[in-house]
Amino acid sequence: MSTSKKGLDPSSIGRGNVEMIFRLIQREGGISRTDIAKSTGLSKTAVSTSVNQLLKRDLLVEDKHKRYSKVGRKPRILSVNPDGRYFISIDIGGTNVKYGIGNLIGDICSTRTIFTPDHWEDLFSDIVDRVSGCERWSDTPSDRISALAIAVPGVVNADGTISYVPNIEGLDKVKLGRELEKELDLPIFLENDVNASVLGEYRERRSNYYNIVFIAVGTGVGGGIILDGDLYRGSLNHAGEVGWFVPELEQIDGNVADSKGPLESRISGPDLVNRAKELSAEYPDDPLAEMVDELDPKVILSSGEESKISRDLTEDWINQISLLIANITTIIDPELVVIGGGVSKTGGKYIEEIREKVAKNTQTPPEIDLTKLGDDAPLYGGLAVCRHNFSRLLWNRKEGAEG
Repeated sequence: MSTSKKGLDPSSIGRGNVEMIFRLIQREGGISRTDIAKSTGLSKTAVSTSVNQLLKRDLLVEDKHKRYSKVGRKPRILSVNPDGRYFISIDIGGTNVKYGIGNLIGDICSTRTIFTPDHWEDLFSDIVDRVSGCERWSDTPSDRISALAIAVPGVVNADGTISYVPNIEGLDKVKLGRELEKELDLPIFLENDVNASVLGEYRERRSNYYNIVFIAVGTGVGGGIILDGDLYRGSLNHAGEVGWFVPELEQIDGNVADSKGPLESRISGPDLVNRAKELSAEYPDDPLAEMVDELDPKVILSSGEESKISRDLTEDWINQISLLIANITTIIDPELVVIGGGVSKTGGKYIEEIREKVAKNTQTPPEIDLTKLGDDAPLYGGLAVCRHNFSRLLWNRKEGAEG
């Protein structure tokens, strides 16, 4: 029996150094080789070897430090090359699918929007066509795309399937990421759309907050949670499914239509419209009853004093959002709660009322703000996922190992 032991693979050490240095440069935004050596404990030779590999792959740029004020030669500063690689981020919404191409520092360069297909096979075909043919709608060649992130309107399960998917037939029956990888030869990351949104907001706020909750109110209702700087998923990836909050005691027996949660069935865009139509039968002289076939959430939440239907539904909407935030605050104690989603574009004008109600019902209220990214929050979150994983993708079959 052989007793020989396999030693350390020198190439694996080198790869580890490259990944560590790239992550450091990503985080710092600009740093010299000398400071990299100090920060990592690596020798100057090891740093130069790794940096030269990254420069050779066009992933870094190195320039003189223009603001360096000390006497002597100015150090050269390394930073990530924005155009070194690109990622595609896709947000599958209830109405539209939005495609975005972003660069290595997380900025979106191009976007396109299409209507959401009814069946997963049509969605699959659209994704394959638009990702493989991204030159047709952007200035980015497909061979510069290093990863794909997809924000989906449902829970991403451990087996790669998606649960609680509205509007797209059959999407909950397939492992979408695995099927796409067969066609596209790209690393693919699936993420819940509201989780992607909170990641996008976290990146936008430049880590000024480490505990954030994102509440999205649109076609559906959901939440994304970041605790101590990390995305919190829960034991079964269901953390943040705030549409399943129970707003009234009489709903505790679970009489919920379809797969919607009790709160979603009350405050989402489609359910606001349904409730307004039901009330129109009770108040046929109400101004909203006269335009029952033209109702949308914006009209319902903006009609003001002249409509009892609008007053009642708006007051209830404000109260339910306030109650939701107050209850979340009691459990999680976030620094910041961000409100986004399509309905929030109109409902957001009541944010001061929401803040006041939350303050009255919490020991220490969080900061409450509207999304800074609007409809693009999931796209930026998808780019954040790709960038976070890029250092370990440096050695995949597409990037290859050089030097």
